[in-house]
Amino acid sequence: MNKGQLIKMAGDKIKNQEFGTNGFRGKILSIEDLGNNLVKVIIEAKLNGKLILIGGDNIFFFQNPPLLVPDGTTRTITDDTGTYEANNFEENHEKAIEVIILQEMKLQHKGKNFKFLD
Repeated sequence: MNKGQLIKMAGDKIKNQEFGTNGFRGKILSIEDLGNNLVKVIIEAKLNGKLILIGGDNIFFFQNPPLLVPDGTTRTITDDTGTYEANNFEENHEKAIEVIILQEMKLQHKGKNFKFLD
């Protein structure tokens, strides 16, 4: 299976379930694998409990979506630049689709590409 198919299956599992963080809430209404690792997602979006319209239609397209998400743990890495903490990742398709939708919502909000519907 390609990434588009895996993300579509994950989206179908969490369809109509609200998810979010920091005042942003999303809900997948429809998800479609368009082939070539391209996924089309139609969402319901909220900001601080109020319905919003993002980009005019609440439709997102994701090409080659990520499948790995931080698992909440870190590891210490030492290299020629010094020592630092880096995230550990796990393959979690349901969480991955939530993360990319919320990231896109936040980017569109920052770019003022949304309006309240209420």
